[in-house]
Amino acid sequence: ASHSSGDATRPSHLALWDELLTRGRRVTAVAVDDEHTLVATGMAGDALPGLAWIETFGEIGREPICEALRAGKLYASSGVAFRRIRLEPHRFTVWVDDPRDVVEFVASSAQVLASVTLAAFVRDADGFAASYELRGGETYVRAVAKAQDTGAAWTQAYYTSP
Repeated sequence: ASHSSGDATRPSHLALWDELLTRGRRVTAVAVDDEHTLVATGMAGDALPGLAWIETFGEIGREPICEALRAGKLYASSGVAFRRIRLEPHRFTVWVDDPRDVVEFVASSAQVLASVTLAAFVRDADGFAASYELRGGETYVRAVAKAQDTGAAWTQAYYTSP
């Protein structure tokens, strides 16, 4: 209902976010379901609850959650869950539950740096890991996990320098 995917007359919200990030704006992305009704009307674009959310990692409670939100330590989702997110000096790794998901690592101007599919996941105790090794020159890198249906999850943009 809000045209978040964009159309012929306007860019998607993800395209707008990447444009801001590419211009150097450090913008935290969130997802919300703008619930209007609890009953599906059968009309295209029904805004029902539970279709988008954000998740923080760490302690439960008002203060830790609010601090995580302020610091941008969250990911946004419309169906896919990240089990874990790890940042290392030269590597960015995310874990998903379903090996049928596709994980893309994205940089400036929405450039897809790498796409990880079934054959390239590494299975461990945390699920299915997808990694991207920094090559140098990336201003930021973010990960997108896409499910076979329309669900996806987006990490924040992680900057390669302060």
